[in-house]
Amino acid sequence: MRALAVLGAVAALLAAYLLFFDHDPRGVGSAGEGTRLLASFDPAALRRVTIARPGEAPFTLARGAGGLWRIEPGDQPADQAAVEDLVGALDQAESARIADVSPQAAGLEPARVTLTLDEGARSTALWLGRADASGRGVFVQSAVGGPVRVGPQRLSQLADRPAAALRDHRLVPFEPDQVARVAWRAAPDDREHRLERQATGWRNAAGDRVVEERVAAVLRRLGQLRGESDAGPAPDESGWIEVRDRSGTTARLTGGVSREAWDEVWRMLASAEAADRRLLSTPPDRVHQVELQDGARRLVLARAGAGSAWTLEAPPGHPLVEQAIVNDWLVRLAHTDVTVPAAQGRRLIVDGADAVTVGGRDAAYALLDPDPMRFRARSVLDFAHFDLRELRRISAGGTFDVTTRDGETWASVPPGAAFDRAAVGRISSALGNLRAESFLSRPPPGRPDLVLEVQVQPPGEPVPVRHAVQLWPTCVGQTEDAGAFRIPRAACQELRADPNR
Repeated sequence: MRALAVLGAVAALLAAYLLFFDHDPRGVGSAGEGTRLLASFDPAALRRVTIARPGEAPFTLARGAGGLWRIEPGDQPADQAAVEDLVGALDQAESARIADVSPQAAGLEPARVTLTLDEGARSTALWLGRADASGRGVFVQSAVGGPVRVGPQRLSQLADRPAAALRDHRLVPFEPDQVARVAWRAAPDDREHRLERQATGWRNAAGDRVVEERVAAVLRRLGQLRGESDAGPAPDESGWIEVRDRSGTTARLTGGVSREAWDEVWRMLASAEAADRRLLSTPPDRVHQVELQDGARRLVLARAGAGSAWTLEAPPGHPLVEQAIVNDWLVRLAHTDVTVPAAQGRRLIVDGADAVTVGGRDAAYALLDPDPMRFRARSVLDFAHFDLRELRRISAGGTFDVTTRDGETWASVPPGAAFDRAAVGRISSALGNLRAESFLSRPPPGRPDLVLEVQVQPPGEPVPVRHAVQLWPTCVGQTEDAGAFRIPRAACQELRADPNR
């Protein structure tokens, strides 16, 4: 009994401590368990946040053009991420309980921080006081005479800062896609280096195309630089970097960062201004259009987007292209450098902007031949073997005819003649998947020594369709539709199988 009495006394003391000293061992409630401090707060409508602290002049975070935050007075750029963190904390702030303490005891008269939120049509005030007994919450009040609640300590951490802590400390306050020019000089006797954004991509001071990925890396690194009050001037006390955005606004760097950061930027700039000698600088999977020009000759390949099929848009009247051939060709372009830049020659234009001209002495010249035949689909005949109805073989040894109803069971014409059924199967299979190794402008001289004719009747077709292939001894074939083409050696051997016994 004595032990139970002691335990009861301890429980009573603990309850009294929590009640009178406002200590909640669980801290503030987790998200979804409490009440929103600002029930009708709309972050999208927020225009101004005025922050006041005792003994200091108040300042205002104002949302300007394009939704960018600035600090007033002084119209200085604010750290966008820091302001958005504060706005997000205000929107998500919840209170798990009401504190049984007076505003004076909670540090709310006067408040440690006063926030005035201007949402255009209405204004809301929020007072932040001292931390609660748990150290994980802060006393807050959202209306004069209203209850004192316990809110998240993070809200106080984000709001209880001077204007300087919320200022944008970036040395280059431009987004990378807004930068139009980067110029620099490493020493007084150094020439001025330059990278400029043009319609055809980034170019260096000599007008050479440069690697876009390297320029993008430089712009990202410049945007990450923050001013350091104890960094001092540039290590060599003479170098400078000037960054200009599309509107003409310029940021000039002459130091203010660590030696390591300064040296890193110099190395990246030197790498970025090196001329890009690749035929294709865009990653092949991102290319949407390729144009080849050689005098009056012109070829255009295009697709709707990554993964879509390539089509031949010019010259007109040509059949489908072989997708794998185009993709392999683009990869080869990306791994081929221009060794002899020229003002005249064959021209490669990618996505209507990035252009390269190659002279006849350059090894890359042959890759830019605008001959549509090189990209033509290699499929010559394509049918299922069970759609075959007749096969005829014409050679110097005579004519051989067989028929079938299902493409598998063959009968001679006239009936009863012996023949090699396996050879017939090899011929029909080779014809049903006949592909060209390459196309030729004309067939070889002389007459073909073998002609193969088939009649194919797919389901739903009222009458069979006739296809004929002429073969030369050099494994060159010709059809009425495809013209002349070279046949792979293995397929050529199958087509020349002799079914006569």
